[in-house]
Amino acid sequence: MELLQVVHLFSILSLLIIPTLGLESNELVFQPPSTCLANQTYNSLTLSCQRCAEGAQPSRAGCRCKPGYLTVQDNGYYLKDRQEARGLVCRKCGPGKVTTADGRGCISCKAGLDAAGTDCLPCPKGQIRVERSTDGIILAAVRCIRCAPGSAPDPTGLKCQPCVNHPLLTNTDPAKTLNSKPNCKCNLKAGLCLPDNLELGDLYTESATAYQIKYGDEETDSTYLREHMTVSAYMCGKHLNVTACNQLANMCALTLHAKDHPACRTITTIERLNNDLNTRRVPRVFFPAGQSSSTLESESILSTHSLSGRGDKFKSRLNMTVAKYAMDGTFLGAKLASGNVFQLCN
Repeated sequence: MELLQVVHLFSILSLLIIPTLGLESNELVFQPPSTCLANQTYNSLTLSCQRCAEGAQPSRAGCRCKPGYLTVQDNGYYLKDRQEARGLVCRKCGPGKVTTADGRGCISCKAGLDAAGTDCLPCPKGQIRVERSTDGIILAAVRCIRCAPGSAPDPTGLKCQPCVNHPLLTNTDPAKTLNSKPNCKCNLKAGLCLPDNLELGDLYTESATAYQIKYGDEETDSTYLREHMTVSAYMCGKHLNVTACNQLANMCALTLHAKDHPACRTITTIERLNNDLNTRRVPRVFFPAGQSSSTLESESILSTHSLSGRGDKFKSRLNMTVAKYAMDGTFLGAKLASGNVFQLCN
């Protein structure tokens, strides 16, 4: 049984301002969105379900023409009132024709219709659907064209796009050159096209423990570490990729700087092999052995600060600025430490 609830305007005016749309009553008939039928969309102005126009179906924005129906008019007005239909107007395509991808035209299917009779049969793998000539005129029938080597259909299946992968590495040794040519068959790892054998040696060994994060007595398998750990170790260890090194350092931070965790061991090893006194190529996540206590007890900072006074009688204020970074090291900005951004412990 359809659930209808009467909601008096005075009970909701404090929360919403809802146009009455010429209603002659002081009441709105409220319908939960879950009660809308298959051919109805939910009207947020009247808080009720509303039937879409003939040849249309519900969409996220309101209503849209069904497959096989040409969009004749659509100005974004989907309400039903006493005036003639002035919003969405749909017209069925002729026999054997379907709508183009943009919904603005009808076209025949050279390969035949699908089981529902509302669209053409899909193009074979590696081919795109072509509906218009280069000057924009609709073709007599849909054509399927194979993409050239090194390119593949985009997600829409309407155009070919080159399979350009990263990272781009050039070397006099062809075996060490990577992604200099488009490769559509690469098995991407975290969005990168990498060799099957990463040859990391003792730098990093892939294992199940590399993806475990322990907090107290609980141990969690991290999906993020599974996706990015090996790739970050390769790109940072082999190529000193800035993003990968920052990412690896942040993964170490996620483990609360557990020195025996693979993320921390790997970034520490890479840092030791590549950093020197003059150049900081890799993030440093730990103080060098024996320096932590001396650094914490150092009195080399000569400036002094005083926060004397109580209540409203403070004579000075110490502003702390916090720099924020994403997991891959992207700088997100800096702001004063206030509210829940930074809290001091007692």
